[in-house]
This record gives sequence, C-alpha cells and structure tokens, in this order.
Amino acid sequence: MSAMALIPSHPGRILREVVLEDSDVTKTELARRLALSRQALHNILTEKARVTPEVAIRLARLLGTTPQLWLNLQTNHDVAVLENKMRDEISGIEPLHAVG
Repeated sequence: MSAMALIPSHPGRILREVVLEDSDVTKTELARRLALSRQALHNILTEKARVTPEVAIRLARLLGTTPQLWLNLQTNHDVAVLENKMRDEISGIEPLHAVG
C-alpha cells in the first residue's frame, strides 16, 4: 500500500451516509430493528466500534445483503488503517522469494 493510498470506508460511514440518508429510518429505529442499544449503533456510525460478526448478521438480515459484505468492509478498512500505521515497522521485513 502506498503512502498516499486511500483508506476504504468504515462500514459505519456507509450506514450513516447511505442507509440512514437514503431512508426515513431514524438512528433510534435502526438500533431497535437491529436489536442493538442506541449507544452501540452510535459507536459504529461514528466509527468508534467495529462491525462484529453478530452485527454483520443483523445488518445482512435487515438490509438484504450478506454478513460477509459487512465483514469484508470492516476488514478492508482495518487492514488499510493498520498497514498505514505499520508502514515503517514492516519496511525492514525482507520478503521471501519462491525458490523455483
């Protein structure tokens, strides 16, 4: 990943900017439908908490997607953030080259 690579969106951003903005559902109603506390949903929407497998299953059911979609969004975001953070630390690791 290059130093200027964009970080994939956190799934909370997608929930905030797509799901909530494109529907008439309030945050309170969304939390109720997902059987989450309003605070737990708030933490996801503000990108302070990760989408867990349990939440991914709930989102998939509610939105007609798959749990894997939400988990992939979360993982892509997490890996990009961590790669960026670890850039200097891993720069000294010499890759193995296949012998062939």
